[in-house]
Amino acid sequence: AGGVKLQQTSFFLAPSSFRQEQSLPFGKVVVCSDGKTGWIQAPQGQIPMSPEILKQAQGTIFRQLVSLLNSSSANAVGEHSVQIAAGDLAVTIEFDAATGLPSRLKYQEAGQAIDETLSDWRDAGGIKLPFKRGLEQGGAHISDVVVSEYKVNSGLKQEEIEKRP
Repeated sequence: AGGVKLQQTSFFLAPSSFRQEQSLPFGKVVVCSDGKTGWIQAPQGQIPMSPEILKQAQGTIFRQLVSLLNSSSANAVGEHSVQIAAGDLAVTIEFDAATGLPSRLKYQEAGQAIDETLSDWRDAGGIKLPFKRGLEQGGAHISDVVVSEYKVNSGLKQEEIEKRP
């Protein structure tokens, strides 16, 4: 009923460095991974990522849209869809027939089917990116994400990704 509004800032440095900062009701949480290891900083302290959380971080890194669209391992699985796989990670991208832009991502995470809709495509640093995402998990709507800003090729450094709070 109305949901909760959260603020999140995500950083991605190709090919595999990821940082996410979230302001939650109980405090700030920072998640950082290079795709092989990672850590989480919460109000209770800092801990290394468990294997399950690391697997989710690897999926998030794998599904970075710019990287997916530059992949050379796409296989057509429908008239307007391709599947991209690497090891045990896979995502199906459906494209809008009218615009040619991705409209949906389908993948598995933690044993659940995830269906992510992409919309409100706008220019961001010379490329079009979705400013709205809707998430369904196991057929149930779980969240809507509205992006306020993208920064592309902004000079982000590895040290900034790895910086501990």
